[in-house]
Amino acid sequence: MTGAPETRYTRSADGTNLAHQVSGEGPLDLVFVHSGAIPIDLLAEDPGFLRLRKRLETFSRTVWFDGRGSGASEGDPRDSLPGEISDADLAAVLGTVGFARPALVSLDVSAGRAIHFSVTQPERVSALVLVNSYAYYVRDEDYRWGLSPAGLDRLVAAFKERWGSGTGLELLAPSRVADERFRAWYSRSMRFSGGPDQVAEMIRATFEDDVRPLLPSVSVPTLVLHRERNRWIQLGAGRYLAEHIPNAKFVVLPGDDHVFYVGDTDALVDESEEFLTGARSGVEAMS
Repeated sequence: MTGAPETRYTRSADGTNLAHQVSGEGPLDLVFVHSGAIPIDLLAEDPGFLRLRKRLETFSRTVWFDGRGSGASEGDPRDSLPGEISDADLAAVLGTVGFARPALVSLDVSAGRAIHFSVTQPERVSALVLVNSYAYYVRDEDYRWGLSPAGLDRLVAAFKERWGSGTGLELLAPSRVADERFRAWYSRSMRFSGGPDQVAEMIRATFEDDVRPLLPSVSVPTLVLHRERNRWIQLGAGRYLAEHIPNAKFVVLPGDDHVFYVGDTDALVDESEEFLTGARSGVEAMS
């Protein structure tokens, strides 16, 4: 399969339409709770994403969905922050596709949503995998990871001024900076996720959202994966998650790319598959 799976809609509890896709026919139920920076309808245009999805399809049935207010999903993106509404949205998608107790794979800004759901509805989650994620990303007296308040202001201003032109690619996907095709696709795709002011303020909101109080209450098996030289979300933020979630496993991946489908995606899938299934099928499973 080279194209995107069919995009379908489900309604959340308040009637909001949420776009989702299902790929693969493997035995493991998996939900990718991604940041929404690139809509699911456009992700399949990137070869790196296609490779990662094909790996996942060898052992799972995977759901991808655009969070509220992003991509093809309706609603206010501010309502996608961790809470009752984000819980209801995820529950609606699970109900539509018939997943009773899937594993949740969550990426960067979406980690809070997965953590919140796993704490409030642990009976509906079998495991968590948190990739290049954080619990909070503004430095304060008792937390040294993330940006200073002034640094966050500067970042938000930069995104408002240069959004849609490959802003931040040097931090997000440094291995692809010289790839003009990728830069053009990434810039175009990100413009579909929202306008400059909306996106910039969502970055602020997600960095300021604090799920640290929830971490000790996570009761499902948890794997924290973080790329070693990630400059967008520092390694220490991932280590903090693993140290404060009971019995979490922490694995440092090689590389400096933050974007999950850029860089060594095989290492990411290998670690996730072994944690979730107990074995690694390897890249030969794709053939």
